[in-house]
Amino acid sequence: MSEFFDDEHQLMDEQEFEESKEMTEGISINDPIDTLTLHKMVLVERGTTIQTVIEQFRAEKVACVLVGDEKLYGIFTERDVIMKLA
Repeated sequence: MSEFFDDEHQLMDEQEFEESKEMTEGISINDPIDTLTLHKMVLVERGTTIQTVIEQFRAEKVACVLVGDEKLYGIFTERDVIMKLA
């Protein structure tokens, strides 16, 4: 389990570095959203197991997934794992 948190800390550090690069580029609150470097989104079906989603967090280096099929049902995040499974 500590391996998961070590990976999460490394991912957060990498994301913080990328976000800090964006901040130095002088973006404004009035800029369109597509001026930002958007992160890749991963879509999972509603029946996907939590274990599989956690594996996808690691494999895809993401902190959340979209849950849906033809319809979007919600977002499942690493925080959900911590708050609901701890």
